[in-house]
Amino acid sequence: NFIELRSLSTLLGICATVKFPRACVKTFFSDIISLGDNMYSMDLCVYNFFTDSDHRIKPYILFDAMTECAYLHEDYSLKGVPVDFMWVLYGWDIDFYEIPKLWDKLTIETIASGYEKYFGYRNFHIRREGKEIAGGRSLWLAVSKENRSLIKIPEDVYMSYGLEPSDDNFDRSIKPANGEYTDHRHFEVLKRDIDMNDHLNNAKTISYVYECIDFKPKRFQIIYKKQLYLGEKFKITGFYDDEGLNYKVIGEDGTMKCYGKVFK
Repeated sequence: NFIELRSLSTLLGICATVKFPRACVKTFFSDIISLGDNMYSMDLCVYNFFTDSDHRIKPYILFDAMTECAYLHEDYSLKGVPVDFMWVLYGWDIDFYEIPKLWDKLTIETIASGYEKYFGYRNFHIRREGKEIAGGRSLWLAVSKENRSLIKIPEDVYMSYGLEPSDDNFDRSIKPANGEYTDHRHFEVLKRDIDMNDHLNNAKTISYVYECIDFKPKRFQIIYKKQLYLGEKFKITGFYDDEGLNYKVIGEDGTMKCYGKVFK
């Protein structure tokens, strides 16, 4: 009775493939349940090390948890299906209606909601005692493991999820906002930031953007363009408008690594 977790970033910030006794995993995820071919959920308790000085969960932790739920769903739905590609996250657009607090018991639900060529659409709902307190959309790209090029999602994969072709509702037209960007903070990718794909973890990117705001976010948008690797220096530039912070993550070579907006 062992369960395999592809990443433990949700728990301890460690990214690895590890096997744990199911009883140990249930300390963190009290239930891991398939709700159907295209739906999956897990329960998560908000522990002390997930929270800030106000005993509220650090919002970027929820992005790690949603990613973990997506990976577990893939492992469940594609069991026995030969997979020669990997999913690369293109972007998030997540609303926060309430910020969970210490000891809250959350249910994280993911829905593989559609596909189009090499795009995979996945929605999320985060509930506390049945009430939705966060949720939104994400977009993923099917990338060849061999040469890292985009590939068309294989039929046996989308059939395993029970999906029909759909462009769903993720806005692929999101562009960097027009405005005068100024430097906010400078950072460097550390060992603790690296994930199983050997680059800056997606949720860790969000954690650095989180360092640049002085308000509780109500919505978080991010579009990933280029990867950051161990030791790379980068800066976050941005400007405020009435809705929140428009930002870009810029590498030391001047290339834009990602961009988005944090709504207040």
